[in-house]
Amino acid sequence: MKKIIVISGSTGGGHVSAANSLQLYAEKMFNKKKLQVIHIDVIKHMSLFFKKVYADTYINIIKFFPSIFGYLYKFTDHGKDKKVVLQEMRYHFEEFFSKRFKRVIKRIKPDYIIFTHFLPAEHLNKAALKKKYATKYAVVVTDFDVHSLWVQENMDLFFVANEESALRLANKGINKDKIHITGIPIAPGFTDHYNKEEVKARLGLSPKLDTVLLMTGAYGVGRIDSFTEHLFKNIDKEFQVIALTGKNEKLSESLKKIEKKYPGRIKAVGFTNEVQKYMAACEFAVTKTGGLTTSECLAMGLPIITLNPIPGQEEKNAYYLLENGAAFITSDLIGLTYRFQKLLNNRELLVKMQKNALRLATPKAGENILNTVLGE
Repeated sequence: MKKIIVISGSTGGGHVSAANSLQLYAEKMFNKKKLQVIHIDVIKHMSLFFKKVYADTYINIIKFFPSIFGYLYKFTDHGKDKKVVLQEMRYHFEEFFSKRFKRVIKRIKPDYIIFTHFLPAEHLNKAALKKKYATKYAVVVTDFDVHSLWVQENMDLFFVANEESALRLANKGINKDKIHITGIPIAPGFTDHYNKEEVKARLGLSPKLDTVLLMTGAYGVGRIDSFTEHLFKNIDKEFQVIALTGKNEKLSESLKKIEKKYPGRIKAVGFTNEVQKYMAACEFAVTKTGGLTTSECLAMGLPIITLNPIPGQEEKNAYYLLENGAAFITSDLIGLTYRFQKLLNNRELLVKMQKNALRLATPKAGENILNTVLGE
């Protein structure tokens, strides 16, 4: 039996979701007696102090100070010839807290290690050179851009979202033979086929009304309640909404109050592992453009309207979609209302953007990644 450890990090939901997707694909594709896939969240194997400083601070900066996050993203995106003191300090700080998860890896004795987060990849880069814990090491980049933190030269394989990401990775010094364009791994359920009207009816929605997905992400960052009510008040054409609130209970309660004002037209849903079933009922989405969320929307043929994408990877993901005709970007509620109404009233434009989304989709990325790692 072969063993694969997939190592993620719960700084946001995307890295963890990508790892879970690979685990689900392994269960679907292989007999458990032949392949065992173990998912490790590196943050959970570090101290509470580290979690508070690293993971919680990351989420709070994104939530309250996005411009600072954008500056840090740009500041730390540099080549090997531009090593800075701050990076060295960060590395040694993380290394101090990383011994526990290395012991876990040593105990499991994997054949292969796959990283869906750059932090553990960075701290096992030297081990990869010596093949200390496994015979093969692979990095899965979970955005449509490649930040320098992903560039760990001793890794055996790199999996990226598109051709531009492959070029950027090669220009940062990675051998082209190591780079594979697969897309970002999402759950196997996104390859299923759904009848939109039937799904709407099962969810208690009108099969005849256009349905829009409003989504915040796993940690519920983003106040979709404020612009939900704004849209209902300012758009004449009738529509209905599915609002995914993630783990944000306060946001969920707020939306349920709005739901009472517009009975039958809002369905508020908390954290779910079956996002695809809700996406299948929708015509387009209003959401942040994280790598996993974006990949899931593309797989379901959902164009995206994104409001104030966070500077850094979300902003770059958004511009990739915009360039390929699968998204609108706006900076305020007036712009959101205009673009929202534009898609509701222009069926030809909506269908065109839906087709563009499907053209960019890579729903079987997880399958392709596992086959490549296993040499099949």
